[in-house]
Amino acid sequence: MSTARLGVGVAVVNRLLYAVGGFDGARRVRSVQCYHPENNCWTEVAPMAAARLGVGVAVVNRLLYAVGGFDGARRVRSVQCYHPENNCWTEVAPMAVARSGAGVAALNQYIYVVGGYDGSQQLAVVERYDTERDAWDSVAPVTVARSALSLTVLDNKLYAMGGYDGASFLDIVEVYDPATNTWTNGTPLLSARSGHASAVCCQHVAPDGDAVPAALRKVARLGQEVPSDTVLGAVAHARDRI
Repeated sequence: MSTARLGVGVAVVNRLLYAVGGFDGARRVRSVQCYHPENNCWTEVAPMAAARLGVGVAVVNRLLYAVGGFDGARRVRSVQCYHPENNCWTEVAPMAVARSGAGVAALNQYIYVVGGYDGSQQLAVVERYDTERDAWDSVAPVTVARSALSLTVLDNKLYAMGGYDGASFLDIVEVYDPATNTWTNGTPLLSARSGHASAVCCQHVAPDGDAVPAALRKVARLGQEVPSDTVLGAVAHARDRI
């Protein structure tokens, strides 16, 4: 990237990688950069309306959403939506709870925001944004309040991994099933961590239906092994520590 940054939100839209906001070592930034893998280059796109660190990002219907964050003075509730075709940002409905360092991921038409830090404490609160209604709802909270976690979608469930509870770094994994609105304990991480990224790796299937390569590969997933031809969504998030 042309600007070094941490606490940046990362997402993919139309095969392009976007780096949103963050902290450059001196100040919070509102700039957004776009990586073009075919040309191996970064370009600047329209910046957000306000700088923010620890912002969460998610993509629904080829629109990129920037959720919450820390503007240098306070945690924010605001949410902005980026339209790549028009290279512009618009405001959408804000969250009920201001926060930074939350886990953010998209599942179907919804964007889930898990935990985070409100400026005084770590949160267990989980909110869900309906992109079709432009409205937020509360869903079941996580068992352990935490910030600086990562949130990833796998097989239509959310995996909330690691984080910081205000005293300790965590190895816990909680799994959310939207069909039952419940969290269950998953396999713990091999080591406690916060401020990390998580992603799901998928293998594309050829038009004739054969996996490429045909042989199955073993993919590490929370201490288990899964066939590499399982089609998975992909999302990655980086978080500030608190």
